Amino acid sequence: MPRIPFVAKWVCVVLFASLASAILANPANATAILPTGDKYMYPFINDSPSGGKRDYASVFGAYGDIDYPDYNFDDRDAQFFLDFQTQALAPAGKGISSYRVVSMTLTVVVLKYIEDMGFNYDPTPDPLSTFLDRSTDSDAGRPMELFGVGYRSGWTRANFTEDSPFKSVDGYNQVRNVYALDFDSNGTARDVSNNVDDRFETNPWAVADSPGFIDLNDNYVESPIAPGSLMPEGRVLRFQVNTSNPAVAAYLQESLNAGRLHLMVSSLYGTTERSSSIPKFYTKDVGFPALSPQLEAEVLLMPTTAIEKISGGFRVNFDTVVGQSYQVQYRDSLTSGSWLPLGTLRAGTGGLLSHDDSTTTSSRFYRVSVSKNQQS
Repeated sequence: MPRIPFVAKWVCVVLFASLASAILANPANATAILPTGDKYMYPFINDSPSGGKRDYASVFGAYGDIDYPDYNFDDRDAQFFLDFQTQALAPAGKGISSYRVVSMTLTVVVLKYIEDMGFNYDPTPDPLSTFLDRSTDSDAGRPMELFGVGYRSGWTRANFTEDSPFKSVDGYNQVRNVYALDFDSNGTARDVSNNVDDRFETNPWAVADSPGFIDLNDNYVESPIAPGSLMPEGRVLRFQVNTSNPAVAAYLQESLNAGRLHLMVSSLYGTTERSSSIPKFYTKDVGFPALSPQLEAEVLLMPTTAIEKISGGFRVNFDTVVGQSYQVQYRDSLTSGSWLPLGTLRAGTGGLLSHDDSTTTSSRFYRVSVSKNQQS
């Protein structure tokens, strides 16, 4: 499925010992995957037999004058759960600290029925004050936001799927088994489902923009849309995950090590009872990959690097994975000078590689440059 071009970033993680080694991640191509499961997380739908098998999911808010006390709605009443198996991005079980997420982008595609008015596009964050007093919101619409996933009632990343129940209690007590999760300024995880009632600002992992759409031939077409516009059928919403946030990065590393990543799309987009003009997105169950949610990520698996003294010089040892390339580099000063290549760029074998440096017997600093093999 054609998608928005990937923009790589530089990541440098330096590991120094008495003879220093370092690791540098280079730009490379992203890998795209479709969800294994997804679920419309809405209390009046999810515990029906077909709850996890709908062709669309909505996200909207129920707070203030539409938060009916009899039903105990969450502020973020409808959420969109996504379940990805990540082994295509990186092999699981390599150790949490081994994973470096250079870039991660989720895309979802807008569904719009003929009778729907649609929803207004808002690519900017809205502070809490604009939900407490809507007259202070200067732009139309509400942002679509991306979060991680938190668990309760005995559910975990390992056992919650699209077929799992919305809640574990009966009646109208809508306590979710899983919920949209962010991290506060101290890095503490929290449920954001009631952030308006509980009066705290959230820290979304991404706020969606919309740089293009899927045409009738299932091709992606680059075409920006103006903020405030009604979102037509086929618009692509793009969530570029803030991987520079240490807490988010740790969540992603733990997920990759487990081989499974859960994400939640959420919004406080206002609605009225039985309204159909709310944000709707295709799920994987629509049956057309071009319309399905999609995750693109650039993930590098960092090698364990060791340096040993050998006769006439030094040996740099490092483990490798298939699909990545490795270049040993050196310089004679820890803080200055250019990093110079030793030998050639080598493809990972899944085993140990080493390089002998016989050009010096004095102190020298080494690093291993890591990159993804370029996709054709």
